[in-house]
Amino acid sequence: MDARWLTQPLHGIARYSLNLLRELPLKRGESLWVLYNRADFNPADLGREGLIWIDCGVPLFSPQEPVAMTRLLHRLQPSLLHVPSYWMPYHSPCPWLMTIHDLIHLQENSLKYRLYYAWLRRRLRSAAGILTVSKASAAEIKQWCGLDSTVTYPGYESAYTSEASASELQTLQHWGVQTPYFFYIGNPKPHKRFELALAASQQLIQQGQTHTLVSVGVPESGEAFHLALKNVSESLMPVLYRHAQALLLPSRLEGFGLPGIEALASGCPVLAADIPVFREVIPQAEFVADQVDDWAAGMSRYLVLSEQQKLQLNLKRPDYSWVKMAQGVREVYNRCL
Repeated sequence: MDARWLTQPLHGIARYSLNLLRELPLKRGESLWVLYNRADFNPADLGREGLIWIDCGVPLFSPQEPVAMTRLLHRLQPSLLHVPSYWMPYHSPCPWLMTIHDLIHLQENSLKYRLYYAWLRRRLRSAAGILTVSKASAAEIKQWCGLDSTVTYPGYESAYTSEASASELQTLQHWGVQTPYFFYIGNPKPHKRFELALAASQQLIQQGQTHTLVSVGVPESGEAFHLALKNVSESLMPVLYRHAQALLLPSRLEGFGLPGIEALASGCPVLAADIPVFREVIPQAEFVADQVDDWAAGMSRYLVLSEQQKLQLNLKRPDYSWVKMAQGVREVYNRCL
C-alpha cells in the first residue's frame, strides 16, 4: 500500500490510510508492505503484526517519483498494489487498485491536472478495482470514466462521543475558545466556501448576536469574531465538536464529509450545504441554501440552544466505522488477488 499520504497533522486521505492500516483484516502469514516516508510519519504507534514498513524516501509529486516508485515496485514484486489516492505509477508489476475519494481536481482550470486526469482515465481501464467513499462519488466516477467503483464508507474514532468531561471548558479556554461558538474545519480552497461561513457570522455580529467562529485549517481572516486555531491535536477535536453550537459545512464539493459524521457522533448539530453527498452521508443535518442570509438565519436558530437543548435534539450516532470500511476494502482485495 502506498501510504506516503501519512503526514502530520492528519488530513482526510491520511486519516483514511491510517485507519485502513489499523483495521485491515490480515490472514495468518500475510503481510502488508507499507510504503511511507520516515520524514513525514513515525509508524511506532502502529505496531500491529503483519505490517512491514518500507521507507521509500520519495516525496509525493516530486520529480523523481515516477521513475523511483516504479523501480521500487518492480524490486518488491508485491501481489497487489493499493493506491489510496490520485498518484499512480507508470507501470505496475502486479494488479492494482485505486481509491478515488472525489473528482474535485477536475474543477480546477490547470493544464497539469487536465493532462494527468486524461492519462489516469485511460489508465484506470487496466485497474483490478476502484474504491470510493460514497455513492455520490461513485456516480461521478461512473460519469467521468465509465467504470464502476465499490463504495466503502469511512468511519470515526471512539473518542467522538457526546459524553463530556468536567474539564473540557477549561481546555477550551486554554486555547482561547469562548462560548458560544460555531465550528468550521476545512482547507481554504474555494470549493470549501469558508467565506460563506465568515460572511454569515459577520451578519449575525452586525445584528448584535455575539458569538465566535472557530476554525481549523484556514488562516486568520482579520475579523475579531474569528478564531483560527493552529496545531490542533487529535484529542482536542471531539471537545471542539461537543461544545460548538453547530458545525458549518458550506462546501459545494465533497467526496464524503468526514467532519459531518464526527460532529453528529459528538452530539454537535450540523448546518450543511444542500449537495447530494451530504444528503447521503449526513441526512440528520439541516441543509441550507447558498445565500449568506440563509446561513445567517440557520446559525441564528442554533445560537440560542443551551447544552441541554442540544442533547434534546436526539442526534443519532452515524452508522459508520473504520472496521466496516476495512472489511469492505479487504473484500475488494480478495477479488483482485
